Amino acid sequence: MNTLKRPARGMGRKPVSIGQYGTQDAIWRAIRELLTFTQVQLVSYVNNKVEVNDHTVNSYLERLLNAGYLSVEKLPKHRGVCVESTYTLIKNTGVETPRLRKDGSKVTQGLGRECMWRSMKTLGEFDWLELVSVINADGYLVSEASAKEYCKILAQAKYLIVVRQGRGSIRSRYRLLPSKWTGPRPPQIQRTKSLFDANLNKVVWQRGPRGGDV
Repeated sequence: MNTLKRPARGMGRKPVSIGQYGTQDAIWRAIRELLTFTQVQLVSYVNNKVEVNDHTVNSYLERLLNAGYLSVEKLPKHRGVCVESTYTLIKNTGVETPRLRKDGSKVTQGLGRECMWRSMKTLGEFDWLELVSVINADGYLVSEASAKEYCKILAQAKYLIVVRQGRGSIRSRYRLLPSKWTGPRPPQIQRTKSLFDANLNKVVWQRGPRGGDV
């Protein structure tokens, strides 16, 4: 297993201005553009677009190395000074950012919601049960309660149009507004029941104290 030298405590740290998804997306895009780089070059390149610290970059590089996305040339010390290693992208899987654990295994949590979000774009008109059927047929597990809540919150946030209001045993039908397709990352329902759009890097809707919009 490849290991990288971590920066000294308190050195080279900058506040991260965006969430984990946005940070990893920026790093992955930079890697695909640079192809061969040192860690210092990568941090500098990413910081031209978003603020990210070298510890975060180091951690993601380690994950990519363990998953086989990168190769590394570890250079020996020259006159007692450690020369920085050079990394090369050897497994370019496209624009979709690899979500990886520390050991390089894939993170599967949240894939069902990503699949829901993509399916909303391709299905056109749907209800929450049709959405569950499509997702589960693709091999992902999404509960009916989760799909129902996701559709409801997205409709309240004006991402979905209610084509037909549900009543009794009749389920509501929805359509995704084309202007609300903000990117491939699914909007996330936070604990406060607000909606965070990682593609825009901001909270786009928040439930009021009486259940209405803020």
